Amino acid sequence: MKNYKKKKGIFKMGCEYCGRINGHETGCPNFVSPKTNFNCCYCKEGIYDGEEFLCNCEGQYIHRDCIPGIDFVINWLGYEVKEMENSNCFD
Repeated sequence: MKNYKKKKGIFKMGCEYCGRINGHETGCPNFVSPKTNFNCCYCKEGIYDGEEFLCNCEGQYIHRDCIPGIDFVINWLGYEVKEMENSNCFD
């Protein structure tokens, strides 16, 4: 059965693949991805409105969900982990 929607006396037919009347489902062949200016350096996908991300001093972007662990973030941000040795800072 076809999807039809009546709008001010005019019937609109839904998409032949996903059945949606306004827009398309992400798996539909007629789906057009939204445009983005930034891509994640880890997964290579776009970073879209509403998604959380980090940016380092080299201008690279990464989704928050793509961060594999704290060691990755430390290296990616260019920080160095050091070990304290014989510290007498309270003398």
